Amino acid sequence: MSDYKESKLNNGLTVITNEDFSSEIVTIEAVVRAGSKYEKKRERGYAHLLEHILSRGGGSKISSNIDLVLDRAGAKFNASTSAEVVCVSAQVV
Repeated sequence: MSDYKESKLNNGLTVITNEDFSSEIVTIEAVVRAGSKYEKKRERGYAHLLEHILSRGGGSKISSNIDLVLDRAGAKFNASTSAEVVCVSAQVV
C-alpha cells in the first residue's frame, strides 16, 4: 500500500506526493478546485477556459518550453474539466 504525504506551501497550496519505486512511471497532476459547480451564470465556461490555458499555456514561451521538454521525454499529456475540478496531468513511462 502506498503512503501519501500531504503538505501545505506558504501560499496555501496543498501538495500531495506519493513515491512508488516499484514503478518506472512518473505522473504529475495538478488539480484546481474549479468547475461549473462554482460558476455563476455570467461565468459559465470559465473553468473550461482555465483548462485550455493550463494545458496549452496561452502561447507563452514558458509553456512552449514545457511542451518541448514533455514531448522529448515522450510524455502523455492530458487535461479535463468536471463540475468540481480542472485537472492537468503529464505522465512519463
